[in-house]
Amino acid sequence: MAELHDIRGIGPATATLLADHGLTSVKKLAKADLDAITAVPGFGPVRAAAVRAEALAALPTKAPKAKAKAEKQKPPKDPKSKKKSSKAKKKTKKG
Repeated sequence: MAELHDIRGIGPATATLLADHGLTSVKKLAKADLDAITAVPGFGPVRAAAVRAEALAALPTKAPKAKAKAEKQKPPKDPKSKKKSSKAKKKTKKG
């Protein structure tokens, strides 16, 4: 997972400032209220929104779980192996 200083617009000094205000991880920054970010010196509304958006983008996605779920599903049936219709069965029984 990315560190705070890996986020665009945050260097080591800014990461320390954010941590001093309780924003100690990328996840916390991504989920933080904009008011909490603007409480940090040097962050206005525009920078706070931009940094939070970068943090959200850096969070891992849930795609691996979706992929694992899709792999667990049964494979599609082969169309050639369809059962005979009931009409076809009746014809073969009478025949």
